[in-house]
Formats: sequence, structure tokens, C-alpha cells
Amino acid sequence: MTNPLRSFRSSSVVLFALLASLFVFVACQKQRTPSPTDELRWLRIVGPLESKRDWQGLAQTSVERVKKYPDDQMAWSELGEAYLGLERYDDAVKAEDRAIRMDPHDGHSWLTIADAYNDLGQRNKAVEAYKLAVTSYRRATELRPNDGDAWLPLGDAYFGLHQPENEVEAYGRATQLKPDDEDAWSRLGAAYSKLGKHDKEADAYRQAIRLKPDDEHVWLALAFCYGDLRQSDNAIAAYKKAIQLRPGDQNAWLDLGLAYGTMHQYSLAAEALKRTTGLDPKDADAWRALGLTDCLNGDRKSTIQVYEELRKLDSKSASDLVKSCPQYLHLPARSAP
Repeated sequence: MTNPLRSFRSSSVVLFALLASLFVFVACQKQRTPSPTDELRWLRIVGPLESKRDWQGLAQTSVERVKKYPDDQMAWSELGEAYLGLERYDDAVKAEDRAIRMDPHDGHSWLTIADAYNDLGQRNKAVEAYKLAVTSYRRATELRPNDGDAWLPLGDAYFGLHQPENEVEAYGRATQLKPDDEDAWSRLGAAYSKLGKHDKEADAYRQAIRLKPDDEHVWLALAFCYGDLRQSDNAIAAYKKAIQLRPGDQNAWLDLGLAYGTMHQYSLAAEALKRTTGLDPKDADAWRALGLTDCLNGDRKSTIQVYEELRKLDSKSASDLVKSCPQYLHLPARSAP
């Protein structure tokens, strides 16, 4: 006869083992995702990294995070953004794909994977992802119409879809809700540029500069805008400010030289273009612009010297310079054999 006490003990052992296994399983599940307190602590770490565009630091932090919490959707999404910033586009796709499988409605992940697909030259996949990002952020703006943080990425998604009218709507709303957001103003300016509304473009860039006077890229964008508005003096002043902020920017020097050229100030144009060729001696476009400027300035010796340098870099550009300045670069015809 079976001892009832023994059966009870056996059943108790089995039950205890099952409960222990359940507790272990629950504990493991908890370890795969962070607690709300830990989530907030981590956001305080990654926020400054994103602001500083420290993509290497963000990638390292996010990798450590997903190792500790494999089911942390936000960490995978941040890792994808970090890889995008590091131009590791395939890795960005993999990380964001992992995040999307955890949350198919996360607009941030769809926007990041769309940018990665775009940079990989996979435009069709990018467009589909941008559309899903729009859907996600549209839903967010409907739920939280006064949340500027939802309107700004919605504009970014429309940017990816080449829809400047919708960009203006989204970025414009973001600037209304967050008037001190420099990024929102600069992106609104770029959207107005695509629509040819250069007066509004300039206003938006000036607002961005008011908030962040040391942003070289916005100064360059404003300079281009002034050029479109035929405000040459303002354009030159903006180019100079950009160069003051970043003296080694060869493109800024090139554009400054071209701006001086449109004003027929050829000596100043040549000076700026020489800085360009000094920064990048292999820039054939800069050499050609310098040669044409020297020609228009009546500097025969310098024109010939530039031609000799240009001929080493790009024979076609050298030939074009000859056609533009035949008075100094007339080449004797070859005698017939």
C-alpha cells in the first residue's frame, strides 16, 4: 500500500519545482526588459549623446544595453540611429528591424530604417518605410496635437517622401509649438527653399540663427537663400560668417568666390578661390573658376598658371577654360602631318 504521506511529499516536491521554475522564468523575463526607473536613468544617458551627435558613444551604450536587456525595444531603436550616424547602414537596418518587430507602430524606428534604406540606394524600401513613419507620426499628432516632438519627425518623414508642402505644414506646426527649436526652424527654411518661397526661407533661417548663432550650416543655407533673392551683399556677409565659424570649409570659400564674381569683384573672388584650391588642390571646379576669374580680372600670368595646373587634373575642364578665355589661352593649331 502506498504511503499517503509519501505521495503528499512527492506532490509537494513536484509543485515546489514547478513554482521554482516559474519564478526563474519570470525573473528571466524581467531581466530581458528594464524597469521604468532603469529606463528613465538610461534615457538621461542617451539624451546628451544624441544631442551631441556622439554616434560612437551612443552605439557603445546601446550595445551594452541590448546585451543586458535583449527585449528593450527602445535600446534597439537607439542602436539603429547610432549606426545610421556612423554610416553603418546595414547594421542600422538590422537593429531597427529588431525594434520594429517588437513595436510595429514606432515611428522613430520606421524613420531611421527608411533613412538607412535610402542611403543604401534601396529607394523602394525607403519609400514604404517613410510612408509607415508618416502613418505613425500622423497618429501621434492626432492623439497629441500640441506635441511639437511629434510634428518635427513627421516633417522628416515627409522630407524623405519629397513632399515639401507637407514638410512646411509639419515643420511650421513644430515651430509654433516649440519656437525655441533651432532644428525645426532650419528644416522649415529648407522646405520653403524647395517651394521657391525664398523670403519665408530667409525668415526661417534667421530665426534658427537667432537661436544658434554658431551653426555654420544654417549660415551657408542663408547665404544661398540671399543669392536666390539677388541680395549679394547679404550673401557675402553670410558666407563670411560661415567661414569665420569654420575656416577650413572649402565649399564656403568656393561659394564666397563665386558670389564676389557675380558682383564683378574679381580680385576678391580670386582671393577666395585661391583659398579653396589651397584647401583642396585637386578640386578641378575651383581651379576652373579661379582661371576664369583671373581672366576676367585681366591677369594673364595667373590665368596661364591656373590652366597648367588644371590641365594636370582634368583635360576637359582645361579645354573649357581655353574656350572661355581665348585671349590668354589661345593654343596654336597643330600643323597637318
